[in-house]
Amino acid sequence: MVAGCAVGCGSASSPAAPTPIPTGAAATVVSITVSGTLTFATPGQTAQLSAIAAMSDSSTRDVTSSAAWSSSNAAVAAVSSAGVVTTLSAGVSTITATYSQITGSANVSVALAAGQIAACGSFTGPGPFSVIADINVAVINCLRFTSNAGVTLDCQGHEVSSIGLNNVQQFTIRNCRMHAGLNQTLRIISSRQVLVQNSDVLGSVFVSSGNQDVTLDHNTFKWPALPPNFSSFESAEVYLSGGQNTRVVNNFIDGAWDGGLGSTYGHQGCDDGVLLNNEINLVVDGNTIQNVFDAGVEPGASDTPIHATIENNTIAGAGYTGIGGYYTRGWENSIFRNNTVRHSPSLLYFTSSDAQRIGVTSMTLTNCQFTDNTFIDQVALPAAYGGQMTSVFAVNYLAGGLPYTVSGNLVRGNNFGTTGIAPSLQPLAGFIDGGGNICRPGGSLACGG
Repeated sequence: MVAGCAVGCGSASSPAAPTPIPTGAAATVVSITVSGTLTFATPGQTAQLSAIAAMSDSSTRDVTSSAAWSSSNAAVAAVSSAGVVTTLSAGVSTITATYSQITGSANVSVALAAGQIAACGSFTGPGPFSVIADINVAVINCLRFTSNAGVTLDCQGHEVSSIGLNNVQQFTIRNCRMHAGLNQTLRIISSRQVLVQNSDVLGSVFVSSGNQDVTLDHNTFKWPALPPNFSSFESAEVYLSGGQNTRVVNNFIDGAWDGGLGSTYGHQGCDDGVLLNNEINLVVDGNTIQNVFDAGVEPGASDTPIHATIENNTIAGAGYTGIGGYYTRGWENSIFRNNTVRHSPSLLYFTSSDAQRIGVTSMTLTNCQFTDNTFIDQVALPAAYGGQMTSVFAVNYLAGGLPYTVSGNLVRGNNFGTTGIAPSLQPLAGFIDGGGNICRPGGSLACGG
């Protein structure tokens, strides 16, 4: 009995052992805080951000190098995989760090300093202005300047779509990419002392309405490659009208007519490279002009004769002539010197044909100099013009049936080649043969070289 009681009493009086609490369990991420420099005065700055994780055991952990980083607006601020933020343009972007499926974020704001441009708009004051980010919108007059004076605009190689100037003076544009691809991508109206330099324009250039001392220097001007449409030519890649002392120098001008050098007629392009009306003391010097349906340099519907110096240009792939054309009232005291034209029907061509249909009542070609020009690789006119060969240098004011004044024009030292149709000058009495011309005999000049 005692032994049995002892056993039974011992078993009943012993308490159950407690379940032990586990130790060393991993803490989990509760939240993430993004910190660092979040406000910037200008684009183009960098800063290291941090991502700090709050853990379930009340500890914190630096997860900057392990987190996945992203930006809600990479055009404003970009962020690297290491959490380095780089500001690109004005605005606000949310920077997010993600770790262990938990996210944290902070807003980065970027302000513009005075004169900095990062979007289309109208800008006043003297500047200077600088473009600090690409502006990729195909609109006319994306950047608009009116009545500014003493201004420099430096795009620093950025895209700005298009620029419009109206009534400005002492205004310089440099290093801009204007790729709107539209009529008047670059537009200059009623302005004085404007310089456009080292810029790239896709679309046409329009310089009109009483400008003075506008210079286009060392730029690329090109019309976009559009599908064939003979009825919708762009009138010119560079259109000049009503200016004084305009200078178009050392530019590359491409009218994008595929029918000149390429001869595939893939698209129509521009009618002319440089079209000019009512210009006084114009200089077109040192340019490369190519791929235009009509003329490399042509006068338009001028009310008065044009005064110009056209020299040192290389023109290729013009469908009608390197220099000349019709419609204008004429030329006075102008110089055509040291130009080279190739792969075109003619070097120089002036005619009154069709002039009456736009209101021209008389023609003038007086006291001009045609000297030291070169013509090579003659081709026939395009099919739209009849497809035939033409004179390499022609003036025909007799055929138009209009009153005309042709006198005192010097022709000297030109190389018209000896295979193309000889020069034909009408009326011949209006020209002085200064000698030294290389050409095929049978025309209006003594061809001896």
